Amino acid sequence: MRVLMVGLGSIATKHINALRSLNPSVEIFALRSKGSNLIESITNVFDWKDVPSNIEFVIISNPSSEHYNTIWKACEMGVPLFIEKPALINLEKTDDLFGRISEFNISTYVAFNFRFHPAIQWLKNNLDINSVLEVQSYCGSYLPSWRPTQDYRFNYSARAELGGGVHLDLTHEIDYITWIFGLPKSSFGSLSKISDLEISSIDSAHYWLSYENMNASITLNYYRRDPKRTIEIVTKDTTVFVDLLTSTITDASGTTLFKTDVPVLTTYTEQMKYFIDCIKNKKPMMNSLEESIETLKICLSNASK
Repeated sequence: MRVLMVGLGSIATKHINALRSLNPSVEIFALRSKGSNLIESITNVFDWKDVPSNIEFVIISNPSSEHYNTIWKACEMGVPLFIEKPALINLEKTDDLFGRISEFNISTYVAFNFRFHPAIQWLKNNLDINSVLEVQSYCGSYLPSWRPTQDYRFNYSARAELGGGVHLDLTHEIDYITWIFGLPKSSFGSLSKISDLEISSIDSAHYWLSYENMNASITLNYYRRDPKRTIEIVTKDTTVFVDLLTSTITDASGTTLFKTDVPVLTTYTEQMKYFIDCIKNKKPMMNSLEESIETLKICLSNASK
């Protein structure tokens, strides 16, 4: 197996580890700028024309602000594209990009590894969505703690021009809600910068999604020092509490409905396994670029800053 990486940051490392756990003999090529450091067992290439012709798929994990142009160029490879989320940072010229993908008959998958989170999988397979009246999703953590060895002020997450911002970084919450419950009838978002973090990007986001017989709200932030990632689901009979950090699901009586010690990092391996299986068996992929843009519309539409 030969794979091309475009972008070699921290998230790319997780995808590489997932690839190697599934296929230790995988050959990885990285499209990089000249002068980039060498990484053991990864072959640097410095121009698209130098990429081997027998690449099986491309992983796009460079800054989100570069995704549009990268996807456009990668279509010429004629192979499936694995695109790190968010696929794009705005809705400009998306129809042109869809046309390009159709022209080259490209399969696309936008990587939301939380679809493979054990607790989210349990909800997808076991929750009676017709009994749900209300969903509250919360994700808060402290941006400077994300990458302790780096100065957070210079990371892409801190820089709006690179596609940073909690509303784009933490789109998992919107994605898994629309994956489980479908697209809402309407949505509204409020984005703001309210903390004293030295960043140019959005650090607080709130969303309200309206469905036929239920409502969902989502809160995201970059400034909570004690991390919290939870879902509360009010049903006709009980309330379901989901802790995504501990992979635990309980109900209002305290009964444990689900719990696992499987590390969240395994979601990257399960996601890659799914993607490769779709390629090998020529199966349609969930969360294509076009589908993912519907999530992005919720992230960006009606948003006040």
